[in-house]
Amino acid sequence: SPEILRPAAFLFLWQATPNCGSAFFYFSTASVDAGGLGFDPDFLGRASAAGSVAGLVGVAAYNGLFKEARLSSVILWSSVASAIIGLAPLAL
Repeated sequence: SPEILRPAAFLFLWQATPNCGSAFFYFSTASVDAGGLGFDPDFLGRASAAGSVAGLVGVAAYNGLFKEARLSSVILWSSVASAIIGLAPLAL
């Protein structure tokens, strides 16, 4: 049925597109002398796991705190907060 085929095709095409994941992993784990960042693969795995947990916490927070709020208001204030946090490195 089209209700299932369209999202399935979208997800397939989205995941089938090339990305820079492998190259970025190599750059992240290569030694500093070789021009890389020198991170340990275990650290990158823990950072990825922490990001996944943070995503789940965000879903739970949205469900518990913002379920009754207008979507446009949530998008507006999350964009404002994101812009402020994104500008934080300028303060350094």
